[in-house]
Amino acid sequence: MKDLSSHRILYLDYARSIALFLVVFAHLYSVDSSVKLYVYAFHMPFFFLVSGILHKQEEFMLLLKKMAKRMLIPFCFFLFIGYMYCAISSRSLSVKSIYGSMVGVFCGKDIVANDILWFLIALFWVRILGNWFISNPKVALPILVVCSCLAYGLHINYFYIGTSLMALPFYLFGYYAREGISKMVTTRWHLLFSLLLFAISVLISNYNGKVSMMCCSFGRASIFPLRYFLFYINGLIGSVAILCLVGKLKKKYSLASETIVLRYKYSGTTVYPYNDLV
Repeated sequence: MKDLSSHRILYLDYARSIALFLVVFAHLYSVDSSVKLYVYAFHMPFFFLVSGILHKQEEFMLLLKKMAKRMLIPFCFFLFIGYMYCAISSRSLSVKSIYGSMVGVFCGKDIVANDILWFLIALFWVRILGNWFISNPKVALPILVVCSCLAYGLHINYFYIGTSLMALPFYLFGYYAREGISKMVTTRWHLLFSLLLFAISVLISNYNGKVSMMCCSFGRASIFPLRYFLFYINGLIGSVAILCLVGKLKKKYSLASETIVLRYKYSGTTVYPYNDLV
């Protein structure tokens, strides 16, 4: 029998492919161009939102072990690869690279050897905090609000915990609103919604300026609380716009999945698409 465990939610994979392309495309610019300004508004929020859509509640220790295996081990591996590249390119085993990387991780700033690895640590925290919040929303909400205020007010981002708190609302929105998002992105007007949301996102980006989740920068709006509002609204708008762009693929895939289930229902096995992305 064909192994069906590899089946995935196709429209999410297509949307992630588009987002990955935009990440690479935006990072090709060495200056803060208008394209980079716009893509930065939603390219990282999108990945946290999709992770929330695919959230599965798990026991704490099991989740901790799984996330350590999936996030922290690859982090250490690619950090080592990055350091070796720096050492080979500079022809010296630079202590500065090691020290800079360690300080970068501890303070939540640029990692000298490989500064894109912040995402793995942030996603590790977001998965842990998201799982806790969903299990204990009444207790977790006030604690996380106080922690966020302290982190942003005191500019604390040790081990990217500030970045994680910044990303957590996207994860929770993806989880709690996944049914609504699913209906929205598969409507017959999905392409119109996508274009409209992209247009709104461009306008907000031009007003609020560049944002950065790694640096906990919410933008440049003159009214300070407005920066937070615009950052989250724009991140959600841009993320949903990408999903709307490829939303109809979900319908096609669902039909294919139903065919698979009917084909094997007499074997006594129920088959579902594989959708655990992280």
